[in-house]
Amino acid sequence: MNAIEEEADFVVVGSGAAGATAARWLSAAGRDVVIVEEGAAPRPASGAIDALGTLYRDAGTTAAFGRDVLPLLQGRCLGGTTVVNGGIQVPFPEAVWREWVEREPRWASRLPWDALERARERMDRELGVAATPR
Repeated sequence: MNAIEEEADFVVVGSGAAGATAARWLSAAGRDVVIVEEGAAPRPASGAIDALGTLYRDAGTTAAFGRDVLPLLQGRCLGGTTVVNGGIQVPFPEAVWREWVEREPRWASRLPWDALERARERMDRELGVAATPR
């Protein structure tokens, strides 16, 4: 493998929804950003085994262990886990934010609810988030 040398203000590891969003905002703020992704661009698969091998880390065999063993499907392609886990978006609950503020009052000024809501509304508009039709 050839070594690649780049200079940037920030290195974002992962090109999924979170990494791409972080890179977008850093770039919009005039910062130089490099995104590092483990896999290649997705391509049509010739079958399930091919898809598992090219789109999923460890061919989809990773598990999370706790009281139960749960499959942990992680993407290994451009777009990351966002490519392999459907486009489900659940807004951050205000009740959870209020619990955080109750436990640590500084959150009220550091991460105000109205600022979170404005950011969510903007992302929803830009990404075309909408309810799935019945």
